[in-house]
Amino acid sequence: MTFSRRPGVRFNRGRIATTAPAAAAPTTPLTILGSLAWWVRADLGITTGTGVSAWADQSGNGVNFTQGTGASQPTLVAGAINGQPAVQFDGVDDRMNATLARVAPGTQPFYLWMVLKQITWTAGVRIVGDFVVSGCFIFQNSASPQIAQHNGANANSGAGAAVGSYARVEAQFTNTVGDYVKRGATNSTGGNALNNAGGGTWQLGARGDSAGAPANIEIAEAFLFLGTPSAGQRSSLDAYCTGRYGAGLV
Repeated sequence: MTFSRRPGVRFNRGRIATTAPAAAAPTTPLTILGSLAWWVRADLGITTGTGVSAWADQSGNGVNFTQGTGASQPTLVAGAINGQPAVQFDGVDDRMNATLARVAPGTQPFYLWMVLKQITWTAGVRIVGDFVVSGCFIFQNSASPQIAQHNGANANSGAGAAVGSYARVEAQFTNTVGDYVKRGATNSTGGNALNNAGGGTWQLGARGDSAGAPANIEIAEAFLFLGTPSAGQRSSLDAYCTGRYGAGLV
């Protein structure tokens, strides 16, 4: 009699036992959250002119970020984190714009996720945002290296993303005291960032209008999700982040 051994099967004292393969980290946030409003990653969809002139949306929704002015185009940095590239904004005039209309977070919560480095820190500087009237953005607030959220009111400022180091930054906008900003393992919640329907222009490196002070940062990846991720989905995003950017990322 001839036995044919199948992959994942081992013989043990006359019994056949299966050995399950280790679960692989998700390779894209699309497989975790199902549908994103927009998603950019520095190894995909980059067009360069003087600097990065276009950064194509990978969600399939066509929310592409562009910058037609050469002096305001950020720089593509190879091997910025764990061998992966990043887009660097100079903190002077670099910013990239995309068009996305959304409803107020009291009607439709939204969740912003980024892998970024604060190169320098200046109070009031806007990192990314959608601006109208009182504005919706993530910004440098209070004291170095704190990051907070704003959607009509400043909320949930805190540390956890050291200047000069990459960190995973998450922000949930719900128009409730459940709003939060998480920087690596440090989470700040309990403050309502309030309610704003958005102006329709998202910016990377600034807040979505010409008045907001731009940030001196690098962004390796960022996305916006219209909804509230579950605990399981956030855990899967952590696994994706570690698999792509290394276990040392906070």
